[in-house]
Amino acid sequence: MGAINIYVEGNADVKFLSDYVEYLGLGQLSKSIEIKNNTAKASLKKNDGANVFINGIGGWTNVQNVLPNIQSTLDDGGKVLVVFDADNEPDTRREEILDLLGKGLVNSSDVFLFPDNQQEGDLETLLENIIVDDNKFVFCCWSKFMDCLTKNDREQKLQLPDRKAKIFDYVSLLGRKAQEKDRNYKDSSLWNLDAPYLKPLRDFLVSALDSSQKS
Repeated sequence: MGAINIYVEGNADVKFLSDYVEYLGLGQLSKSIEIKNNTAKASLKKNDGANVFINGIGGWTNVQNVLPNIQSTLDDGGKVLVVFDADNEPDTRREEILDLLGKGLVNSSDVFLFPDNQQEGDLETLLENIIVDDNKFVFCCWSKFMDCLTKNDREQKLQLPDRKAKIFDYVSLLGRKAQEKDRNYKDSSLWNLDAPYLKPLRDFLVSALDSSQKS
């Protein structure tokens, strides 16, 4: 029974995917998420006993650094999935990833690009679309805050907060642990993991991990 290795970009991706895999009933964490050299790794076990590893690699271009690990997983009868950000050009990014992986090593169907495998964006785009309705006022206030800073940024050259900071502040403002490795994406007072926006990712994971869906 080969292992399933999922490669992602950063620590937030590792934590979100491990929480979501657990939420869907596709696996359970077998030990705490490990962080070595500033990159995270989650170890889960499926219901059939197979191991699932979610590996942060510090950025999509670093996928070439784990080619030996990918080949080893495939040689042992395992499966490899790649879940990266689409950024500004989803089609281009998919081609770039497949080029780095090498012809035929990983199928295009085993690559998922945040937020929904079609549109431009990233993990933060996905997260913005699954906050619970009662908390959407936080992002409305954030937008006004950013508009004010932008309009008044003349000569100061302000270091405006990015979207990662936006997610951090959302979690922190509501009194939860906001560091990427500590977030609880299963907290239903913050995140709606049943949101229709997650259907493409849910379908991808259910198909790849071959387990029953959460009803």
